Amino acid sequence: MNKERLYILISVGLLISNVLLVSLMLINSKKGHDLEGPRNLIIEKLKYDEDQIVKYDALISVHRRSVKAENEKIYELKEQLYILLQQEPNSQTADSIINEIASQQRIIEEINFNHFKEIKKLCRKDQNAAFNELSFELAKLFSPKRP
Repeated sequence: MNKERLYILISVGLLISNVLLVSLMLINSKKGHDLEGPRNLIIEKLKYDEDQIVKYDALISVHRRSVKAENEKIYELKEQLYILLQQEPNSQTADSIINEIASQQRIIEEINFNHFKEIKKLCRKDQNAAFNELSFELAKLFSPKRP
């Protein structure tokens, strides 16, 4: 095999691997955090009518703002925590900040739980069984995606 043929084979191999890599990246990016996916799934499973959908969208808006505000607080606390690494960390200070982060995370979980209680309140009696069924899926639906 001469050098020219070897270079052609290597080039073709690299080209194929790049095409495969880009294809996989595009496929995985479409599977990403689709915030409308859970919304649409809940609407479909609970068979919400138009009025319920309008109220549900308002709940989503309030929920997202609340969670975002709490996440920003967590981000600020984490910045304070990791700045301690530049100094001689005081374990009491670090523990205090870590406890504050945990407290903020608890608030987020309470916001989430109350959000789903509000979603349940939107349901008519004939939708309660569907909500109860959906409640088993909520943890999977809204947890971070695992690789």
